[in-house]
Amino acid sequence: MKKKIIIALLCSIIVISLIGCGNSSTSKKSNSSKHKTESTNTTNKKDSNDKNKIGEPPSTTDIVETGDYSFDKGAGKIGSYKGNDVDVVIPSEIEGVKVTCIAMNAFQRKQDLIQSVTIPEGVTYIGESAFLDCKYLKSVTIPDSLLGIGPQAFSYCENLEKIELHNGLISIGRFAFSDCDQLKSVKIPDSVTTIEESAFAGCIRLTSVTLSEGMTSIEHNVFGMTDLESVTIPSSITTIKDKAFSDCSRLKNVTIPSSVTSIGTDAFSGRGVGDVVFEVANEEQKEKLLNSCTVTGTKMRVNESNVHIK
Repeated sequence: MKKKIIIALLCSIIVISLIGCGNSSTSKKSNSSKHKTESTNTTNKKDSNDKNKIGEPPSTTDIVETGDYSFDKGAGKIGSYKGNDVDVVIPSEIEGVKVTCIAMNAFQRKQDLIQSVTIPEGVTYIGESAFLDCKYLKSVTIPDSLLGIGPQAFSYCENLEKIELHNGLISIGRFAFSDCDQLKSVKIPDSVTTIEESAFAGCIRLTSVTLSEGMTSIEHNVFGMTDLESVTIPSSITTIKDKAFSDCSRLKNVTIPSSVTSIGTDAFSGRGVGDVVFEVANEEQKEKLLNSCTVTGTKMRVNESNVHIK
C-alpha cells in the first residue's frame, strides 16, 4: 500500500515538472518572438528614417574601376570621373547597379575640360564640391529624382548659364551655386524647404529669382552680391536673415508679406545699394526695415504710397 502511495506521489511530481518545463519553454519562445518583433519594428523605423535622410551615403569597400568612372557599388555613388569627354552623360547604371549619388569632388579633376553634364534619373544627391570650379561648364541637366544639392556643388562654375531645378528637390546646400558669374535666372520649386547660407551669393548677373512657397526662412547672404532688381517674398516666409540680399546694387523693388515677422541686420542693404521701394504689410514691418537696413552711404526708404495693410 505504501509503495503504491509513493509511486503515485512520484508520478505527480514528474507530471508537474513536465508541465512547468513546458510553460517555461513557451514563455521563452513568446518572449523571444516578442523581442524579435520589437527588433524588426526598430529596424523598420531605422530604415524608414534612413530613407528620409538627404545626403551622400557612407562609402563601402565594394569599389570598381570601370570605363570612365570609379564607382562604389555598395553605395551606388560615382566616386570620380576619369574620362576626357567635353559633354558628359552619366550612366544610370554601372555593372548592374543603379547610380544614385555623385560623390564629393567627383568631377573636380576635370574642371578645365567639362562643358555640359547630363545627370540621369535615379540620382538623388549631388555631393559637396562635386563640380566645384568647373569653369567651362555651361549646362547641367538635372533629373526629377534629385532631392538634394550639396555644399559648393557648382560653386565657381563661372560659365554656367542656366540651371533648371525640378519639383521634388528639397534642399540646396551652402554656397551650392555661389560665384556662378553667368547664371541669369533661377526658379526655386515649391518642394524646396531649405536653401542654406550664401547658396547663390556672388552670382553677379543673376537678375531674376522665383522663391519657393515651401520655405519659411531666407538664410544669411543667400542672394548677396547679385544683380536682382526686384524681389517678391513668398507668404510662407517668416524670417529674413542678416544680409540675405546685401550688396544687391540694382535692387529697386521688394514686396514683403505679412507672414514675415523677423528681418535681420542689413538684409537689404550694403555697398552700392541706392533707393529701394518696399511694399510692406504693416507699420511694424516698416519700422523693422528702417531699423535693420541702415548702413553709411545707403539710402533706404519705405514708400508710404506702397504700404498695403493686408
